[in-house]
Amino acid sequence: MDFYRARENDFKYIKYKKSLIHNTTLIACEEDNVIGVLEYEINTIEEADKDLANRIVTPEEYERLWINKCQTYLKSMSS
Repeated sequence: MDFYRARENDFKYIKYKKSLIHNTTLIACEEDNVIGVLEYEINTIEEADKDLANRIVTPEEYERLWINKCQTYLKSMSS
């Protein structure tokens, strides 16, 4: 699985336009297939700093959270 920051051509996967502007969307893919999107909506950088201050996790926990987020997102897209 590979990850990259969303680009202009990924806009179809992005819910909030600000996410692309603030560079707060990650795309998970396997080869050419998008398998997950992690999007974090913020209004200001200060808001993001305050909100993220208590969200530091280990790499293992991050992977688990990421996979759960991707699976939830994909299920919601297929409904």
